[in-house]
Amino acid sequence: MATGVTTDERVGKFYSQFKLSTDKRSYALFRIQDGKTIELEKVSEENETFFSFKEQFKPNECKYSLWKQNYTTKDGCPSDKLVFISWVPDTAKVKDKMLYLGSSNALSKTLEGLSVKIHASDLSEITEDIVITACAKIRVF
Repeated sequence: MATGVTTDERVGKFYSQFKLSTDKRSYALFRIQDGKTIELEKVSEENETFFSFKEQFKPNECKYSLWKQNYTTKDGCPSDKLVFISWVPDTAKVKDKMLYLGSSNALSKTLEGLSVKIHASDLSEITEDIVITACAKIRVF
């Protein structure tokens, strides 16, 4: 479902920096402004915890996010992935849910190369264990 929502050009510029291993910020949050444009809402400080990231998800407020997850592969090698989380809580307004669900592809096109995507509607679906499991399932050939 196309909603006509576009991604602000500054999101792409931010993403180019954020995905670098030298960038130590932990997460970024995005929102749809005025029903028209996906904008960068907030960027974390360096090395913030998953707990502080999860606190950003409010029960009535949809948003998109990126989280930098460090984990160990099945081979025992340290690795990291960027994880895209689409937060569309069951308790949000129907209009907001429809807008966010229908607009995630616009942001995904800007955030090229993401292999881990989670769509959550309840906070129980956003845990560090779930994120690590999702990262470990990705195979790169």
